[in-house]
Amino acid sequence: MTTKEDIDKCKVSPPSPPATSTPPDTNIGLISGIITAGVVVLIILLIVWILIYRRRKFTTKQKELTQNTATTTNVATTSNTISRREYQYLLTLSEVEESTNYFDESLVVGVGGFGKVYRGELRDGRKVAVKRGSRTSLQGIQEFKAEIETLFKFRHGNLVSLIGYCDENHELILVYEFIEKGTLRSHLYGSGLQSLSWNERLNVCMGAAKGLNYLHTAYPTAVIHRDVKSVNILLDGNLNAKVGDFGISRTGPSVHETHVSTGVKGTFGYLDPEYFMREQLTEKSDVYSFGVVLIEILCARPVIDPSLPSDVINLKDWAINHIQKGQWDQIIDPHLIIGDINPDSLKRFMEIAERCVADRGADRPSMRDVLWNLECCLQFQEAAFHGSAAEDNSDSIVELATQYATPDFSLTISDDGM
Repeated sequence: MTTKEDIDKCKVSPPSPPATSTPPDTNIGLISGIITAGVVVLIILLIVWILIYRRRKFTTKQKELTQNTATTTNVATTSNTISRREYQYLLTLSEVEESTNYFDESLVVGVGGFGKVYRGELRDGRKVAVKRGSRTSLQGIQEFKAEIETLFKFRHGNLVSLIGYCDENHELILVYEFIEKGTLRSHLYGSGLQSLSWNERLNVCMGAAKGLNYLHTAYPTAVIHRDVKSVNILLDGNLNAKVGDFGISRTGPSVHETHVSTGVKGTFGYLDPEYFMREQLTEKSDVYSFGVVLIEILCARPVIDPSLPSDVINLKDWAINHIQKGQWDQIIDPHLIIGDINPDSLKRFMEIAERCVADRGADRPSMRDVLWNLECCLQFQEAAFHGSAAEDNSDSIVELATQYATPDFSLTISDDGM
């Protein structure tokens, strides 16, 4: 029987079910899962970043290796092409070592920016000059390549001939014909060798000018030497001049260009001031350097001599100043016999030298023009003495000095401008 008490109990709401709570172990697992996933993502990102970084680094190295390999390949390809024309250029390291008695220091005949130069003899009896690249040299594969490519392409009686090269076992070696009498500079001063006569100097100038003119005009795009100086002009047994050392030479401007923009390279004292200031290279930069060589041949002294007073240190400035004042007799090499020099020959020589070292490249002659004027110098000289003993030209020379003086005009390039 249902009682009132039972009915009252029914009116009371049933007790709420116990609240569901997440077990502590479940919360820890969830948090751990999130952290683990984040760490995994970070690790994956790190691995991806490392892979990308390594790939980029590898690509860079591969590009550098490819460039170096391309250089060697280009050299080898050119060599093979020349070999078909009966030129044998590629030499083994053992051949080069044998030719120099394994780079015997007693056979060193010079040291340049690329490295030491050794006198040697190949197995076939040819005498050679072996230029071995130094590992500490600032010059390297690019200069090596430039020298080979230039001398593969250009063959001329007034350019040093390349006999071969060797790039085996990390060596960079160039092998040239041996030029018996060495550098032009050694025949001008500082070596004790017999001085050159005026005729011999004119012939040397003409030979070097022919070589440079060939570089500038043989192909539609000129090759600019960039380091014309007396130590890079060599003399053979007959005193014929040969231009050498093409390590920093480069292709000149195309037909549609006025210049090539490039970093400055060359030798202080011979360096074109316009090229130095603007980094704009043209054939006229070679002309300027050759003009300094002409003055060096006339005066027979270093182009830069720090031991001298400040107004005499720079040969070009000092010489041009005296020439313009008609005081050339104070600068001419004392070993030259004045009576053996034709006045017209000397006058034309000084005129062309002065034009070559003009401040502005546009005011300088071409190498073709320089060559023509030098030929005139030689013709004047030979016509005056042909078939007869040298007559005394001292009076004519004095008259020339008076006629040549131009005191109202001054052309100088300060040391700061070089």
